[in-house]
Amino acid sequence: MKVPQDSRPSIIVVLGPTASGKSDLAVKIAKWVKRKGKSAEIISADSRQVYRGLDLGSGKIARDRSNPHQMRTNGNRIFEKNSGGLAYYSGGVRHHMLDVAKPKRQYSVAQHQKSARTILYSLFTNHSLPILCGGTGQYIDALLYDYPIPEVKPNRALRARLEKKSTEALFAELARLDSARAKTIDPHNPRRLIRTLEIIYSTNAPVPKMPFRHLHTYRPIRANRSIDTMTPKVIKIGIRPPDDALKTRIAKRLRARMKQGMVKEVVRLHKNGLPAGRSLGGGLSWKRLDGFGLEYRFISHYLRGMLTKPQMMEAIEKESWRYAKRQMTWWKRDKDIRWVKNEREALAVVKKFLSRNATKALSQKVV
Repeated sequence: MKVPQDSRPSIIVVLGPTASGKSDLAVKIAKWVKRKGKSAEIISADSRQVYRGLDLGSGKIARDRSNPHQMRTNGNRIFEKNSGGLAYYSGGVRHHMLDVAKPKRQYSVAQHQKSARTILYSLFTNHSLPILCGGTGQYIDALLYDYPIPEVKPNRALRARLEKKSTEALFAELARLDSARAKTIDPHNPRRLIRTLEIIYSTNAPVPKMPFRHLHTYRPIRANRSIDTMTPKVIKIGIRPPDDALKTRIAKRLRARMKQGMVKEVVRLHKNGLPAGRSLGGGLSWKRLDGFGLEYRFISHYLRGMLTKPQMMEAIEKESWRYAKRQMTWWKRDKDIRWVKNEREALAVVKKFLSRNATKALSQKVV
């Protein structure tokens, strides 16, 4: 049965480059929705924040120490009542897809798509507004669209051959085979370079690209028969401070994280420690930490004596800025994003959208 046009639920997407302030903005939007008497929850779309223990280095929003909807056990381990699962609240707002994976194991975009869509449908049926927030464009696209994810199994022989090559050689090989993908990938991350090349060689084609069309031409993957004919209304808000302001935010955030103990976090991950006495069952190798990129790569280099502290700080700042530019390159293809410079502009756009569309949709039952 086709859902009436005005009863379709809404999705708010908050995206932007690293250090743009999107996580705080998503919380502010959720709180504004709650003040209007509605429910809102946040679904994270970040490829590093899915991992437990990667907190400061990934920019994960801080967890509330307590919440009236939760009960605490074992220190900071907070479980949602009647759920049995570890719930993540920040600013009094429920967050999903944070701390869902073990850092020793690879977590794929396909896994994120499957889990996040299950949560999305649950929020629809409970008449709660989903706010999708993150900086990993592929995760966002995979959730909103019928994103073509190649089902390519690991090829151990190919990986063994590729692992013998330098990151420079791997990146050059990717640039030759898929120049478009090379513009959006971290050229210093051998793990991602190898996986991308593995897909290309297995499918004999470049990595599939998302054909951006108006959302009404798409249907989500069916997961609940009560809503499987529905296309949600989506607004994508991109927060993009001016270049100088973003560079300043990157530097300021780095200094703050260093004071909060980001180096200690990397040491703990390498030695096996997770917060509150949890164990990884063995520490993360330097190679694995390198694979997480950015802060984890350069701090691990510093801890191994490969960089001085000033060199480490400079490298993180420079590479974070390069990462921000790669993120923007990914989003340039999407003409539906409403770009704003600050939170004030973003909130104005979101309030207008919700006032016109979401209030009625959220109050109606999906059939």
